[in-house]
Amino acid sequence: MPRGPGCSASTPPTGCTSAIRPASPSATPNFLYVYQSCIRIGGGRGTIQQVIQTQPVSFTIAVNEVFKDNDGNCWYYVGQFNTSYIPSPKVTPINFGGNYFTGVPNETYTNCETCATANTGTFGNSGVSDISIFDACSDAIINPKTLYSNCTEITTGCILYEDFTLQTVVSEIYVFHQGANWDLNGSGVVIGLSSTQC
Repeated sequence: MPRGPGCSASTPPTGCTSAIRPASPSATPNFLYVYQSCIRIGGGRGTIQQVIQTQPVSFTIAVNEVFKDNDGNCWYYVGQFNTSYIPSPKVTPINFGGNYFTGVPNETYTNCETCATANTGTFGNSGVSDISIFDACSDAIINPKTLYSNCTEITTGCILYEDFTLQTVVSEIYVFHQGANWDLNGSGVVIGLSSTQC
């Protein structure tokens, strides 16, 4: 049996200075999984949030892929980091032991825009006006816009937005889309079909 320096020939060896040591248990890797909101949560004055959690989400997701939480907010996966991860000072960190996103749908999207417009209405070639229904029709031809909504089709009670993040409401009171004119309340809410159509 080989002996280390300073070991006696006795069994068991004594006086060893570098005998074989039992293997120490290897430490379980500790990682943080980081997810960042695609937009400010809480509206225009809200903040970009970053969830820093000790468990990954319950479904497979690649770095920069996006998913939607149960409140309709889109989050992208920043990555897996060691426990010394420090978030950017431009985000509001949420440190969470476990999985903050338990129970969210497991559908993933390629980017934030695709996620934000999923299950929302997207209405291209639209026109808007504060002046008249006919100006909204002309606007659709001269300066067509894409409008977005919390509804998949324009109907009474839906809210129309200028941006896919559903943050900036349409402030005009007339909208034209696909052969129909709609009256709005000036805060993006559809009141109903206009009494006059183009």
